[in-house]
Amino acid sequence: LMAGSVDGILPGGVVLLTGMPGVGKTALAVRAAHACVDNFPDGQLYIDLGAAGDLAKTTFDALGTFLKTLGIDEWAVPASLDERTNLYRSRLANQRMLILLDDAASGSQVRELLPGGQRCQVVITSRSHLAALAVGGMINLDALPVAAAHLLLGRLIGQRRLAGEPTAAHDIVEFC
Repeated sequence: LMAGSVDGILPGGVVLLTGMPGVGKTALAVRAAHACVDNFPDGQLYIDLGAAGDLAKTTFDALGTFLKTLGIDEWAVPASLDERTNLYRSRLANQRMLILLDDAASGSQVRELLPGGQRCQVVITSRSHLAALAVGGMINLDALPVAAAHLLLGRLIGQRRLAGEPTAAHDIVEFC
């Protein structure tokens, strides 16, 4: 995603990673964020929005978390959604930051979490395509083909072990 093509990701852009549960959206997004940390000298923000759980984080709460992370004292965090959004966007206006919004449920959940400036990059992971949200790029992750999954497993456990336990290897690939 970003590690191999950081130059292809424009500042101010929004990239959406979609796919079924467990396909590796979060792992890819976090790995890419770590790989391009030097491109975002003002920092990185991460939040798990919890769409997969019983209690998805509200936009209001997510903004409160981000504002505190950005150095706003808890007592100074605004009480309304509009005020939180305005303060958040003003704090990011001249910053070059990477913002990772993980496990988003809907476009409305993340809309106020998008910075207003053009210097930040946003990566959103979601099980759905968030059709109501304008994104600069969308990557739909799918399960690996069986041959590629065997190759990856061989790299992880070693080719000797893969060849020595073909039934177990096949079961792992099928399960994952």
